[in-house]
Amino acid sequence: MKSKTLKFSLIALAVISMVACGQKPTNPLEEYSKPNSENILPNYLFIENSDCETVRIYTIETNDAAIHYNKVNYLHLVQFRHQEEVFIKELPDFANSNFFVDKIYSIEGETQTFYLVRFTMGIFAQGSHYWQVIKAYEIDNNGNFSSKKLFKTKKENLDEIEISWSYGNIDEDSIESNKNIVLRKEGKGDEIIYCDTSKTLYIPLIVEVSGGNAMTDKNLVYQWKGDDFEYIGIR
Repeated sequence: MKSKTLKFSLIALAVISMVACGQKPTNPLEEYSKPNSENILPNYLFIENSDCETVRIYTIETNDAAIHYNKVNYLHLVQFRHQEEVFIKELPDFANSNFFVDKIYSIEGETQTFYLVRFTMGIFAQGSHYWQVIKAYEIDNNGNFSSKKLFKTKKENLDEIEISWSYGNIDEDSIESNKNIVLRKEGKGDEIIYCDTSKTLYIPLIVEVSGGNAMTDKNLVYQWKGDDFEYIGIR
């Protein structure tokens, strides 16, 4: 389901849906329906659903971008189903940061389903800079939405992979000397992608050039092996 940008008043609908599922309305959404310490209500609520529609993450803007230019903070609430119960909990990862959730992939393992959550952040002062993180989660036996080390590199297993890159302030000579550099345009948002057909995760290869990091036309490729993603090389 495509991401939706909704006015904060729609949080009430989320609470109603929780009640309809048998969840008591004593959950974090109530707390964030109140003004914060600066007496500013959140402006927007971004909602992202997993492919299998078992997991939903709310990204809530906690201050006013017009007042706090370039200092927009988000918090994340995760809603999920476990053993016929619906839970909603605060997701501590990247809390009160500029990261928002823009994609949730469902990965079918041999005995359970895993989730890849993509977090994205952009800063646009003095050139444009982007960060993107893909983080793996599971719903554990205790009813928690917990990180999981699914990414198997040559040296270790990781629960997340992060990339950062720039455009607009990259030195033109660096571009001419490296034909692999691809300057991504603002708002593309699909740099880290998972292909369900081939069970393959693509992480863009980032190179350091004069003026910052640049994204190339190559990818670090991870193949799903049934219980983890194994790094298989650069393509």
